[in-house]
Amino acid sequence: MIPIVTVVMLLAFLGTGRCDENNCNDCALSEGVYACLDEFTYGVCYNTGSVDPGSVQTCPNSYYCNTDGGVFCSPVDSTSPSCVPVTTTTKAPETNPDKYCADLNKTGYFRVESDPTCKE
Repeated sequence: MIPIVTVVMLLAFLGTGRCDENNCNDCALSEGVYACLDEFTYGVCYNTGSVDPGSVQTCPNSYYCNTDGGVFCSPVDSTSPSCVPVTTTTKAPETNPDKYCADLNKTGYFRVESDPTCKE
């Protein structure tokens, strides 16, 4: 038989927006007490609307940051993180050796694909 507390916690968990990147750094989710900054990190808000940088802490190993019921960190096997930040990668711009050398007012370049160095 499942204890009532577990059922209530499970229902509360199912009713919240989990893994929504908009939940990161949102003090309102804990009524101004704290916010999850990523899956494993949280900070105290002190009811100011933003995390105090000096209060940032990391959850123990195998624990996610969680904004449910005032519990800062919950075991990964029984919950999901309250926020998952969006990660982006930026591709380095491609270098056109001819343009590069022209910009330096030099002609030609060494014909090694990975070396856009201009000739003297």
